Amino acid sequence: MLVAAALVPETLLLLPGTAGAAHVLEAERAAAREAVARLLAAGPERVLVVTCPPRSTHDVVLRHPLRATSTAAGIPDERWSGGAGDPEGARVQDPGTSVGLALLADQGWTGVTDAVVLADGPRDASALRALGAAEVADGAT
Repeated sequence: MLVAAALVPETLLLLPGTAGAAHVLEAERAAAREAVARLLAAGPERVLVVTCPPRSTHDVVLRHPLRATSTAAGIPDERWSGGAGDPEGARVQDPGTSVGLALLADQGWTGVTDAVVLADGPRDASALRALGAAEVADGAT
């Protein structure tokens, strides 16, 4: 059952250090952190990160444990203390999912986190609704 949602930009620039020494998107970062804090205050049993990166060709469901990385975007993880999420988890190459994992870790979340990376392009609404319903059917999400 869906208990809360937070909408945040999928840009890696929300992560401190990804723009080098420059300070960018500070207001957006603060708003994203606040949105994730409100989401976690609702008391979910697990979190589902949903992204839709450009040029994604098919839906992918990623299961806990997951680990954030920025290397697919050419940004070394050590620049922003990458690896948010479970250190034993599968490295997530999608930047939007990595941003979600990092924002959750920043707020102290250590619970179950799954992700859905959606295919880009026009979609059938009923198919998306069915996918969403299946993903939030087990417990407070």
